[in-house]
Amino acid sequence: MLVWLCTSELHQKYLLPIILKQICGMSQQAIGKAMLLGVANTKKRITIATQALEDHAFETSFDNIPRHAKTNLRQILCLLFNNGLNCKEEHADTIPIACIEALNLMRVVANNAILNAPESSPLLALINLYMTRIHTRFDNSGTPIPLNYQDRKNWKTPYLVEGCYLLNQALDSHETHATPYLYEALLAQEHIKADCFDTTHWDHIISH
Repeated sequence: MLVWLCTSELHQKYLLPIILKQICGMSQQAIGKAMLLGVANTKKRITIATQALEDHAFETSFDNIPRHAKTNLRQILCLLFNNGLNCKEEHADTIPIACIEALNLMRVVANNAILNAPESSPLLALINLYMTRIHTRFDNSGTPIPLNYQDRKNWKTPYLVEGCYLLNQALDSHETHATPYLYEALLAQEHIKADCFDTTHWDHIISH
């Protein structure tokens, strides 16, 4: 269903809100925050999208996914992940379900011959690198913890390893483009590689 909707010709500003609401289960308030919209504007876009999609003739085959559909799909999963990333769970060791769903779906996209694109590996790397410190971003009261105060001993190595591997793989590929996902992943990797905040290679960050 997600891929099916992404193949429509509906403008992104209408397509993203309706998918985030109907497929990803995000509230209108969360969608508005993710897309920098007011609740009224978000509701209006969802209504317009619903009416437009009622009369849309969708392809029944996914043998050839257009480029714009792949772009829509990546943006949806990125917004879904960010929504989970900014939510404080009741238990500190619980990973928000939105993050898990976005990660798993992005893995499917990156490993699918039809859905994959050069931008997929950098985005999947970025998601993994953020997942590395998923448990250290909030304190027990739900207050965000700045990066320089996060407990790096509690960062999750498996996500770090996968993220670095995917990022290096993307950098070695001649098909990789200089996309925001790539640079965001490079920045995230620099922060995570440092033994502590004070040893961060700021010159590398400035270079990126």
